[in-house]
Amino acid sequence: MNPRPVPNNSPGHPPDFDMDDPPSDPAVDPRLGPALRHLAEEIGPRFHQADRRAIASQELHRRLANGCIGAGALAIILAIAQLALQPFGDHMPVVRDLAKTSEIIVVAAAAIAVSVGLYAKRHHEWIIQRHLAERFRSLKFQALGQPSLVAGETDPWKSWLKAEIAAIEATRTLDAVETWAASRGVEPAVPRPSSGAAPVIPPAVLADYFRSRRVEYQSAYFAGSSDRLRGQAGHWPHRAALFFFGSVGCVFLHILLHRFFGDGPEPVPGGRLDWHQVVGVALVFFSAVLPVVGFGVRAWFTAFELPRSATLFHAKHRALADLSERLQADSGDLDATLRHVAYTEHFLQSEHAEWIRLIRDTEWFL
Repeated sequence: MNPRPVPNNSPGHPPDFDMDDPPSDPAVDPRLGPALRHLAEEIGPRFHQADRRAIASQELHRRLANGCIGAGALAIILAIAQLALQPFGDHMPVVRDLAKTSEIIVVAAAAIAVSVGLYAKRHHEWIIQRHLAERFRSLKFQALGQPSLVAGETDPWKSWLKAEIAAIEATRTLDAVETWAASRGVEPAVPRPSSGAAPVIPPAVLADYFRSRRVEYQSAYFAGSSDRLRGQAGHWPHRAALFFFGSVGCVFLHILLHRFFGDGPEPVPGGRLDWHQVVGVALVFFSAVLPVVGFGVRAWFTAFELPRSATLFHAKHRALADLSERLQADSGDLDATLRHVAYTEHFLQSEHAEWIRLIRDTEWFL
């Protein structure tokens, strides 16, 4: 799924709108103020540090992938060119010199591809940091949906939050991240109000904040990301097969050319080649190169999973848009609001776990 570009950025909102709550923001109810300030102190720095590292590591990872795929494809194409031009090297000095130069470039490109690929195989930092950032993001909203907070029991709430932060910070290896991703259950544990007393934070206040800062903002992020990834992918995923059929067409044309003209006269040093000999070499070259180009295109899309991520993001946008309406309808019901918060965070954590599994299954250089 994308590599997943974050921080979220929805139209009309600044980056990290869901994580930053300025004290002067009139949209934030004062009854949420103490909890949000505590979350900003405990979670904010941890989230922003992981988020910055994830973005920087993801950009490096993208460059490594592009370099590995590009250099590898170039090495293969130049090697094919050498083989295609080899029969004419003794008769055309320019071709011979070009073949020698390309040989050096082939060796350099192959060395770059192998080196970058081996380094990228160990470069897991962006996945780990993205995992930490998304877990901290989810923890903020999970914390707001805890019955102890709603009931005004701040000490138990702070103890719960401290334990959750410690659990997240323990997942700082790729194995720990994959174990977490594989352990997601079907349904979350839905917290229940701890007493029958009137809540300190009314359910309507919690529902409005959660709907605007989490659900609608995340829904807009998924919608924008889906459109952006579809734009990046364009029609290339559906046209990759054209490279294969183009290669077959070149082979077919080469057979026809050889059938009607044969091999032609043997080239003499300094002499000119017949047009059909030049065309024949070009057809052999492209019949071998086109599948390599097609493989490079497919490797690039496989590395970043753009089309599949775009489809998944669109589906998640629609699911969250429906949830927003349910939250608004149930905003006066504390049990329903807490249930919506729990199920939403479970849904988004499952989406994150799905992204981790998808990336690990499809990134061939990881």
